[in-house]
Amino acid sequence: MKQSREWPAKPENSRWTDEQWAAITADGSHLLVAAAAGSGKTAVLVERIISRIADEQRPLDVDAMLVATFTKAAAAEMKERIRHALEEALESNPESRHLRRQIALLPRASVTTLHSFCLEIVERYAPLIELDPGFRMANVTETELLRMDTLDELFEERYESEGETGVLASLADHFGGERSDEPLHRLVLELHEFAGSHPWPEYWLHQMAEDFRQAQAETLLHTLWVRSLREDAVLLLQGTLHLLRGALRIAHEPGGPEPYIDTLFADIDGMEKVAEAFRSGTWEDWQAAVADISFGRLKPCKGDDYDVALIERVKGLRDTAKKAAVRLSEEWLIRSPEQYAAELHALAPAMKQLAELAIQFGERFELAKRAKGLLDFGDLEHYALRILRDPSSTPEKAVPSLAALNFSERFAEIYLDEYQDTNEVQEAIVALISRKEPGNVFMVGDVKQSIYRFRLAEPGLFLNKYKTYEAFSSLTETGDVATDAEGLRIDLARNFRSRREIVNAVNHVFRLIMREPVGEMNYDGRAELIYGEGYPEAGEPNPYSVEMILLDTAARSDGDSQAEVESADSIGAEAGEDGTAPTEGMAEGVEDVEAAQLEARCIATEIRRLMGSDGNDQVPFAVYDGKAKLHRPVQYRDIVILLRAVTALAPAFLDELKAAGIPAYADLATGYFAATEVDIMLSLLAIIDNPHQDIPLAGVLRSPIAGFTAEQLAQIRLAERNGSFWEAVNAAATSGESADPGQRMAKNNEGLAEALATFVRKLDGWRDFARREPLGDLLWMLYRETGYYDYAGGLPGGGQRQANLRALVNRAVQYERSSRFRGLFRFLRFLGRMRDTGADLGAARALGESENVVRIVSIHRSKGLEFPVVFAAGLGRNFNRRDLNGAFLKHKKLGFGPRMVERDTRVTYPTLPQLAIRRKLAAEMLAEEMRVLYVALTRPKEKLYLIGTSKDAAKQWEQWRETAAMTEGSLPTYSVAAAGKYLDWLGPAAVLASEIADPSRKWICRIVPSITYTRLASEVKEIKPDEGQLWNAVLNGERMESAAASETADRVARILSWEYKDAAAAQVAAKTSITALKNRLHATEALSISDRSDMVSDEQQERHAAEGWEATEDDNSQAHVTASFRLRRPRFMTARQLTAAERGTAFHLVMQHLPIRQGTTVEQIDALLDRLVEVRILSAEQRQGVNASELAAFCQTSLYARLCQASQVWREVPFTYGIQAADVYPGVIERSSDETVVIQGVIDCLFAEEGGLVLVDYKTDVLKGADGKEAAEKHRFQVERYSEAVESIMGVPVKEAYVYFFDGGIDVRLI
Repeated sequence: MKQSREWPAKPENSRWTDEQWAAITADGSHLLVAAAAGSGKTAVLVERIISRIADEQRPLDVDAMLVATFTKAAAAEMKERIRHALEEALESNPESRHLRRQIALLPRASVTTLHSFCLEIVERYAPLIELDPGFRMANVTETELLRMDTLDELFEERYESEGETGVLASLADHFGGERSDEPLHRLVLELHEFAGSHPWPEYWLHQMAEDFRQAQAETLLHTLWVRSLREDAVLLLQGTLHLLRGALRIAHEPGGPEPYIDTLFADIDGMEKVAEAFRSGTWEDWQAAVADISFGRLKPCKGDDYDVALIERVKGLRDTAKKAAVRLSEEWLIRSPEQYAAELHALAPAMKQLAELAIQFGERFELAKRAKGLLDFGDLEHYALRILRDPSSTPEKAVPSLAALNFSERFAEIYLDEYQDTNEVQEAIVALISRKEPGNVFMVGDVKQSIYRFRLAEPGLFLNKYKTYEAFSSLTETGDVATDAEGLRIDLARNFRSRREIVNAVNHVFRLIMREPVGEMNYDGRAELIYGEGYPEAGEPNPYSVEMILLDTAARSDGDSQAEVESADSIGAEAGEDGTAPTEGMAEGVEDVEAAQLEARCIATEIRRLMGSDGNDQVPFAVYDGKAKLHRPVQYRDIVILLRAVTALAPAFLDELKAAGIPAYADLATGYFAATEVDIMLSLLAIIDNPHQDIPLAGVLRSPIAGFTAEQLAQIRLAERNGSFWEAVNAAATSGESADPGQRMAKNNEGLAEALATFVRKLDGWRDFARREPLGDLLWMLYRETGYYDYAGGLPGGGQRQANLRALVNRAVQYERSSRFRGLFRFLRFLGRMRDTGADLGAARALGESENVVRIVSIHRSKGLEFPVVFAAGLGRNFNRRDLNGAFLKHKKLGFGPRMVERDTRVTYPTLPQLAIRRKLAAEMLAEEMRVLYVALTRPKEKLYLIGTSKDAAKQWEQWRETAAMTEGSLPTYSVAAAGKYLDWLGPAAVLASEIADPSRKWICRIVPSITYTRLASEVKEIKPDEGQLWNAVLNGERMESAAASETADRVARILSWEYKDAAAAQVAAKTSITALKNRLHATEALSISDRSDMVSDEQQERHAAEGWEATEDDNSQAHVTASFRLRRPRFMTARQLTAAERGTAFHLVMQHLPIRQGTTVEQIDALLDRLVEVRILSAEQRQGVNASELAAFCQTSLYARLCQASQVWREVPFTYGIQAADVYPGVIERSSDETVVIQGVIDCLFAEEGGLVLVDYKTDVLKGADGKEAAEKHRFQVERYSEAVESIMGVPVKEAYVYFFDGGIDVRLI
């Protein structure tokens, strides 16, 4: 087809590059924008949207666009950017109705995630798929519970109906484990989830199973399986030839083993014939070629003319080539096509049954969710696809439904951000709602940053368009462009984030390693980064050079191992013979932790140097502020440490950085199950369910819950050596009562038997409780009785630890609510399954952006972020190959990869599909790791450190030097494919970069002996022979009299026996109320508040309610009163009759609003009460509790008459006042102490007269005929404190103070 392109003129002095302007203005076809890291893709996307909706010549409403982002946060940010740009445009053109309309339409614009858009589709068209419109989204826990319950039910039904010889039993025999069918459970769940990434999951499952049935020996050569294996073999042979040619080059060097040359030529000739056979031959040709592989005997090199080192290098390269050739001959070519076809036919029924089982589970699971009105995120995409797909659609051709056509008409343009992370289902949805002629989909992303294949993202979708779309060349290109492409591709390569040094380093590394056979794309001129300017040029020496630091664990402090060299090396052990490597997580063992500790110490040293705090009086590293156009000193918040596996390594980094005084933070939310407090409680739950579990039982006994030592655990085991550890515990617990001397081992440790017996009794009680009560109640009971919840709160990070324990309760409660299966056993089984599948229950923890700490971040989480200084650490850690070693492999195109199981002998071996899929997954894993490395290296703005650890730096450095010497623009493909860790790629790159003269391209590389960051043996004081006795004595807890007299011991004793001089003050309240003070002095009366109704109880309760405190007596302290919070009675409880406290509150409310005028009558007070009820100051119940006659009586007193004549009146006056603690706590706090106690109170009434102030305190106590003076004396302390506070605060004397009792109308003067 022909497309006419005419680019709008770019404004003068535009900040946009030509490529950015083309991306902003291009139309007429689908558009793919390959936006490299730091190229401003978000700014381009927003500008394009704004330019389209702000164009009044070709008006387009904002709600006629679908803008789909990867996260909700990104969607919210995008919408806010659009709003801000529209508002700016409106300021420039305030008369524009179109712009005003766009701002009004923005809230309903579809700027959202694809999942949210799918939710909109499902909500609108739910009846089309017979879905209840009242559905809700299930949370992760609900979904997991329902999934497991559904699968359990399905398995139980089929076992019951089919019996021991049925299909399911046969599948369990083939794919289950030795002890249970749990592996088959996991396999069904994995197949269901994996198939869900396909637009037609059931079809995919059937088709992949059908491939086994249709396999024929004659056509096997043309299957995807064999083609994949052949490509891998060709790559392997190319690597073999590369190694042999390298050996031949060394043999030709001066001093090289010249006698080896003829043999090497023969080796190369033979391997070239094998390679040619694999390029074009048949299976028989391959087998024949491999069978003819032979490596001749090397001729001896006699004399002193030959360099021994060169001889060994040649032998090493040749031996590696021989091993590769042998691997080829011993793997898939040892069997014939007929044998493979027979195996596939034998497996075909099982594959069909397995596919049907996964489909049946999917149908059951969908029905179970519909019955509960639930949907999960996977449902959203597939339900939306069902709605958008016409019933006439087939897997070969999707036909849009009326709903899809409606959306296609509605959306004039569709924008997809982070397109490289799209999956096939999402692609199918977009295809159904997009327009074909002309195309209207704008896709932006960077396939080099596609790092979510483990979430079933498909980077191949991006790559296919990248390779087939027409490439943009320049803005000057006009006229008709002949092309068969479906769209236009624009590369945004200019990087505006990083300094020139970073850009050059990224280009240098990926020119060497990224090419299509391994990296799935070529890092050519179109993919390379272009420095975008913006930073001042660095001086000499260049502080912004990329630095590689290699920690050599084999190095010693002798010689010049600390000297700088112009290279670096890699860390960790080599991959095994089968290409496997340790799995990710804590199982990687001590070596990874030790390497992490070394690297953390190294990084801490570098950070101190950057901060200028390393003691060398060095100026802090300067980072550039682009907005202010000036440099500033680096801060901790500018620094980030990137790790491939944060959960496994971050704790070691945190510990080392904090030990070095460097504030650091890592988000370890994914390590919920690994948290110590959670692990201990799960172990306790496990033994409550079944105590015959040795590891959980030992863990609980060793934990703070039981508190036994390792030595005591050993003694327990001695009590019963042959049974379970639980039997040993019971034996040890009863051994103290045994008459058999051999059974009385606990006597050697006084109290052990008794402690064990106590533990056993508690455990029996907990087990009984677990049988009767819900899981949530069980956990809280355990927290209380063991005290472990409080203990965890006292540890470092106690708040998070307690949050983890509360989360365990919440998950247990949610489990019992969401599942029809109850009980501890099933809950533990559920958690076990989650743990086995790699799921986690961790809760995210937030950290403010302004926190001045060094952040430890996973490379995946760092995507889209940027940091001034980046330490990429753990670069020598072996790649995680766990997914390559499963018994059943899966691939979207190659299908199922099972093992063959001989039923009689139980011997297993890989099938042809499994061999092919393993090779394919290994290649895809390498491509993914390459992209992960790209993300890591493109995060820094100014400074990049590459940190790794090596077992033998010198040896690996020489290997890298050899590889680099054979580099012609890029590393040999075989070397790239053989990488087992990041440093296998970065090492040769460092060799080359260290030899460059250009300061902006040169790397600074150092090999540092690991001993530099460990405690040298010479720094540790040697223990003298006589000191050995002291150490043993200390370990045995013996008292050392001679040490007690030493000066050091005296100093230690003084320090440990120090006592705080104001310890008493720490035991009393620093703030209290007047009422609480009064109750302390009259504890006996105060304690009668709750059960007496005499003349003081009403008023005290009333005042307590007003001030929010109540008094309680401590049983262990005579006349000691503590304060506790008292809650107001709920409204529904006040409907019957007011309490004394509530009645007092009502009286004080009325007195606060009582008019101050003489002659107030009962009728006027009644009217006042009615008005207060009307305006809702008083409730009707309070109105009934207030006696108007008692208030009128007060208005007839001489005290009220004086109040009416006062020059100024204050009512309900709150105050805060400090007094000497010795006055509050006599006998507890010494008079000499300067401690102060803050008191609070509320003065009912205060009025001014000539000569001073008059204080009045209202009381609603019922006197019951008692003497008013005697009752008033009980309030003297309170009134005197009020008076002191008034005089101190206002500076005016209180000349008189009264207590007025409404009961009896008595006023008593106390001052």
